[in-house]
Amino acid sequence: MTQYHNIDLNLFRVFVAVFQHRSISRASEALGVTPASVSQSIKKLSSDLNTPLFVRQGRGIAPTVHSQQLIEQVSPLISQFDNVIEGCIYNEQKPNSRTLIVHAPETLIYKHIKDSEKVNNDTTRYNIEWVDILYRSSDSYETLKFHNADAIIDIFQITEPNICNDFLFEDEMVVVAANNHPRVSDSITEAQFLRESHVILNYQFRNASLFEMFYNRPPIRRKILSTQTSITSMLSLVARSEALCLCPKQFALQQAQLLPIKTLPFPGVIEPINYWLIYPAEQSEAESVKWLYHTLTGEQQQAGLE
Repeated sequence: MTQYHNIDLNLFRVFVAVFQHRSISRASEALGVTPASVSQSIKKLSSDLNTPLFVRQGRGIAPTVHSQQLIEQVSPLISQFDNVIEGCIYNEQKPNSRTLIVHAPETLIYKHIKDSEKVNNDTTRYNIEWVDILYRSSDSYETLKFHNADAIIDIFQITEPNICNDFLFEDEMVVVAANNHPRVSDSITEAQFLRESHVILNYQFRNASLFEMFYNRPPIRRKILSTQTSITSMLSLVARSEALCLCPKQFALQQAQLLPIKTLPFPGVIEPINYWLIYPAEQSEAESVKWLYHTLTGEQQQAGLE
């Protein structure tokens, strides 16, 4: 037995929570303990390891270099331990109220929020907490690597050997216009599309706009009326103006029940939108991931995972 055998292993779970939330108070809420208890645990672990783990940064805290190195080693171990405990709880048929943090586009959150609320209010083994994918501060791979989310739903896969990408469903991009648009009826030509002004989403991936990612031709110049940070606000502006926008069809049809807008086929060839459930490979056999996948695809009953 080494001289370090007296370190309380529970301190590492507290450390992971603080690292994920970058906040003592939010970590305390997640763990169900007081902020003072979390703060004392971090001080104790820092003392036991003889290294500072977090430093003050503005009104919050930031991990040190040592903390960054430690999280890469500790997070997989905590995750594996949770899987073991999760399996034991499942086998004994005990309730588990674990919350799954899922980062997803606004369109997917809107689609599933009502069902998620019902799931969260029922006596189930898991809850879902949605985070808008544009809200996060790190890229998708880092988000999963440092366990800042249990899973991500995105239209782009992560091509890393330690990441799983499970296909969820396919959608298509459509043109959206106001119902009373004076020049656009039930269809639109490419020439019309280019003549009209546009509302676009402030989303870039590898220096390409969301539209350019699916339009596999030389980029076309559009007259930009406004740039928005959410698809909901983008559609709201289209409903109140003569501008057009591009939007995933399923979300546009849902919003058409609330807003005076209409959808039109895109005038040309455009790639489909594929949505993927992305998570660490170490979680591939976890009951929580299986539950999440079947919940999102509506296959809980067939899989016996209610």
